[in-house]
Amino acid sequence: MFVRWRGCLAGTLAQEVYASSADIRDACGRSIFDRAATLEADIETARRERGITADWTAEGLARHTQTVWQGGFVLAKAANDPALARESLDHLDWYTRDLFHVTREDAA
Repeated sequence: MFVRWRGCLAGTLAQEVYASSADIRDACGRSIFDRAATLEADIETARRERGITADWTAEGLARHTQTVWQGGFVLAKAANDPALARESLDHLDWYTRDLFHVTREDAA
């Protein structure tokens, strides 16, 4: 069965041209990092609201989130198994809940 899913074009291009085209690599980087940056304000708000003072930043968690999304798509495509992307996102969910000290009962 052929499964068609879209991943991040910028991520794919960055992997292919990072050493051969600085202009394309940099444009891809802007796209990827700009996407991650859209999460930063929400993460920082959640940090403040939950009283989180741990030694991590909203910027770092936003980049990590982008990394998991991108990597999950790559693994899922390599195995032709979308469950691998879902698994990666589940782990991200568990990790983020742990960072914010949120239990499943809290979220319900």
